Amino acid sequence: MRSAVAYAAGTCGGLDVADRALERRAESTGVPRGQAALADNALLYTGKYGAFESGLAALPPGPMQSFYQGYARLLMGDREGARTFFEGAKPGGLGSSLFLRLSEVYRLALEGRGADANAALDKLESERMWMHLPDGEFTFKLAEAYGFLDRPGEALDVAERASVQGFGCAPWFERTPFLAAARQLPRWISLDTHLRARQKLLEETFPASAFHL
Repeated sequence: MRSAVAYAAGTCGGLDVADRALERRAESTGVPRGQAALADNALLYTGKYGAFESGLAALPPGPMQSFYQGYARLLMGDREGARTFFEGAKPGGLGSSLFLRLSEVYRLALEGRGADANAALDKLESERMWMHLPDGEFTFKLAEAYGFLDRPGEALDVAERASVQGFGCAPWFERTPFLAAARQLPRWISLDTHLRARQKLLEETFPASAFHL
C-alpha cells in the first residue's frame, strides 16, 4: 500500500508524502528503498540526484535500470557516463521496450547523431499516440527528450499532454533542466499555473496529515 501511496503522491507533486511513504515502507519491510523494483522518483523530483543514482544500483538489471542510470548521469552533467549507460540498455530484464527505445534516442544524440535521434523520438512519440498509451509519467520523459534535443515547442506540447494524462508533479516540471528552454515560452505560464492550482486543490482535499503511514 505504501508503494502505491508513494507513486500516486509523487506524480501529483506530494513529494513529502511520497518520501515519507517510502521511508516507512523501508522501515517496516527491512528492504531498502532502492530495492522496491521501481526507481525512487521521490528523490529525483526533489533534486537529490546523487541519492537517486545510488538507489538505482539495487534495481534488477534491465532497460529501466540502464535508462535511469544514464538519465541520472545526464542530470549531473556527465554526458560520456550517460552515453555508456544508454548504450548498455539491452532487451530483457526489468523495464519495457519503451525504456530501451528512449535510451537509444539519448545514445544517438550523445553520439552526435542528432537527425537519427530526432527521427527515433518522433517515431516513438507517434506510435504511443496511435496506441493511446496514457502513461503520463513516461510521456513526460518524452517531453524531456524533446527538450534535450533542443525542440522546446514540442517539449512543451508533450509536457502538456503528460499533465492531461495525470502526471502533475509541478516541482519537477519547474526543476528539470531538460525543459529550461520550454519554460521560456509564453504557454509555460498557463501550464504552470494549472499545475500549481491542481496541486493546491489536492493538498487541500488530501492533506499530508491525513496519511497515517
